[in-house]
Amino acid sequence: MRNLIRAELDKLRTLRSTWIVLAICAVLTPGLAALILGTHKRLQDVPSLISNGTFALSALLAGILCATTFANEYKDRTIATAFVLTPARSRVVIAKAIAAVIAGLLLAIVATAVCYALTALWLNGSNVSWPWTGRQLLHAVAGNLALGMALPLAGVGIAASTQSPGVAGTVVGVTWVGVSNVLSAVFTFFRHYGIGAAQSALTQPTGHHYYEFLGALAVTLGVSALALCAGMRRAQLTDV
Repeated sequence: MRNLIRAELDKLRTLRSTWIVLAICAVLTPGLAALILGTHKRLQDVPSLISNGTFALSALLAGILCATTFANEYKDRTIATAFVLTPARSRVVIAKAIAAVIAGLLLAIVATAVCYALTALWLNGSNVSWPWTGRQLLHAVAGNLALGMALPLAGVGIAASTQSPGVAGTVVGVTWVGVSNVLSAVFTFFRHYGIGAAQSALTQPTGHHYYEFLGALAVTLGVSALALCAGMRRAQLTDV
C-alpha cells in the first residue's frame, strides 16, 4: 500500500494540471482575502468571512483536481494497467484517496497560513485587534484543514463513479456550490443542516450554528466517505 500511495503522490506531483491548480489557488485565495479586507467595513468580521470563502475555494480546487486527475485515467485507459498490477481494485482507489487527502491537506495548510497571515498584518496595520481567542482560531484552522481533506476524498469517489474528467469535475463543483446553495435557499432543513451549514460550522468559530464542530466534521467526512465507497464499488464492477 505504501508503494501505491507513493506512486499516486508522484503522479500528482509530475502532472502539469497540479501546478496549474496550485498557481490558481496561490492567486485566488489571497486575492479574495485581500478583496474582503479591502471592501468590508467591519474588520472584526473579516476572519470569519475569509474562513468561509477562501478556504472553501481552495478545498474545491483540490477536489476538482483530484477528481479530474483520476477520471482522466479512465479516459486514457491507463487505469487498466493499475488494475492489472494490483488486482484488488479497492487498494488502488484507497491509495488514490490517501494521496488526494495528503494533497488537499498541503494545499489547505498553505492557503490557511497565507490568508491568516495577510489578515493579521492588515488588522495590525488598521489598529484592529484579532477578534478570535486562541481556541476559536484553532477551531477555524482545524475546520479548514478538514474541509481541505474532505473534498479531494469525495473527488476520488466521484471520479471512480463517473469515469469522465469533465463530468467528475462538474459534479464536484456543482454539488458543493450549486446544488447545496439551491437546496439551502428552498428548504429550511438544508439551510440548517446541509453541506453549507456544516462548512460554516467548521470554518467559522463565532456565530450561531445548528451543528457543533464534531457534528459538522462527521457530516462532511461522512458525505465524502459515501462518495468514496460508491466509487470503489463502481471500480470493482467496471470492465476495463
